[in-house]
Amino acid sequence: RGVLRSPPEVLMEAQLPRRYRIIRPLGRGGQGTVWLVADRLHGNAHVALKVVTSPLGSSPGFQGLSKEFMTLSRLAHPNVARVRDFGILHRGDGAYFTTDYVRGEDLLTWALGLRGREKWHHLIDAATQALSVLQYLSLRGLRHGDVKPQNLLIEKDAAGHGERPLLKINDFGTSRLN
Repeated sequence: RGVLRSPPEVLMEAQLPRRYRIIRPLGRGGQGTVWLVADRLHGNAHVALKVVTSPLGSSPGFQGLSKEFMTLSRLAHPNVARVRDFGILHRGDGAYFTTDYVRGEDLLTWALGLRGREKWHHLIDAATQALSVLQYLSLRGLRHGDVKPQNLLIEKDAAGHGERPLLKINDFGTSRLN
C-alpha cells in the first residue's frame, strides 16, 4: 500500500500466520513485544498481539507467555481484555497470543488530562473499577503482581464527552496463583 515498514515489522509479520497484518508496535516489556495487528479472519479487527521470541518448550519466555494466556483465558470480567488466539511462530522460535485491543491511554495520562466538574467523578469511577477487577482476581486466587498506572488502561471511546470511563487491566505476565 505504499507504506514503508521497518525491518522488525517485516521480519515479525513473516513469522506470523497470514491472518495477521502488523500495523505498529505498541510496546516492549521484559517478556516480549506487543504489536497492534489487523486480524483478517475477523474483518481486519484490531487486536493486540503479544509475542515472545525464544526457543519453545522449556524456555522461561515461552512458559511465561503460555501461562499468561491460560490465566487470561479463564477470566471473564468487563475490566479484563478478552484473549482470542494462541500460536507458535512459523520457524518455531517463539509464540504469541492475541487479546482485544484497548483503544485508549494509561490511567495516569488519562487522569492528568481530565478537566472540569466531572474530573473527580471519573477518577472515583476508574478507581472503583480497578478495585472491582482486583477483587474479582483475588476471589479466584489470582494476584496480578504488577498493578501500576501503565497496566491500567482507559478505553478512549468510553471516556470521551462525559461518558463513563471503562478501565481495563492488562499485562498478566507476573501474575501468580495464591
